[in-house]
Amino acid sequence: MRYFFVSYAHPIGYGNICLTGNQFPSQQFIREQISHQMETQQIVVLSIYEFKDQKDYQAFQAAD
Repeated sequence: MRYFFVSYAHPIGYGNICLTGNQFPSQQFIREQISHQMETQQIVVLSIYEFKDQKDYQAFQAAD
């Protein structure tokens, strides 16, 4: 399993999303995941960061 942090822009502003998968996510897959949460198809992927492992991914998502 691979773990990703994606930053994106849309007409209202900016956002980010954490994704998991067995391969590097395509732009189409990322846009589909974001459009499920928002009512826009106008999404520009700004950056994709791949976490080293599940431990780093979980540490990033942990609320202190």
